[in-house]
Amino acid sequence: MISLPDFSVVVGLPQSSFEIISGTENLLRISYKGKKNKIQLPYFIKKDTLFITERIDNKNQNRFFIIECKAIQTLIANKTNNIFVHNFKNRNFKIINDNSDVYLGLTKYNNKKIITVDIDSLNYKGTKSTFIVENIQIKDLNIQLNYSEMKIMSGVNVGDFTINLADSSSLIKYSSKSGNIKNTNLIADKSSYCDIVKY
Repeated sequence: MISLPDFSVVVGLPQSSFEIISGTENLLRISYKGKKNKIQLPYFIKKDTLFITERIDNKNQNRFFIIECKAIQTLIANKTNNIFVHNFKNRNFKIINDNSDVYLGLTKYNNKKIITVDIDSLNYKGTKSTFIVENIQIKDLNIQLNYSEMKIMSGVNVGDFTINLADSSSLIKYSSKSGNIKNTNLIADKSSYCDIVKY
């Protein structure tokens, strides 16, 4: 466990993989599935930004990183492997996803557990990326996809949902179980697909 100073932005650099949760302190937890081994610090901090640097490959697949944070405003995924955001509460949050997979409300290591995300306002912009959401409560959700896909799973509750799809993007709702999307505003070009209006 590593104590971290305050930061408002998290950047995942290429091939990194980690989880983000809310907490009362800013911490970086390193967990091991098997043998524990020494590693160089997998991050650096510049101004108010935390950069996660370690590349995930066959040599280090036995460990993963959990970032516990008091409050962050922005997550930037830059050609990362996977980023999981769960057990997370925030008033305003922004996600910029470039060539990465971001999971909101899901966790890689305990898929059966109910994971909650509670956000007042979320702005998401994805380019050549995948965004998967489940078990979330968001009052105002704004999605912009370019060459990207969004998958809505179960337990998704949204007040106002603004969707902008372009460049062969898609938004598919796989389940309406225990979820409610109240108001939807959809803008999509002819190359993109959205089936949320069917529910």
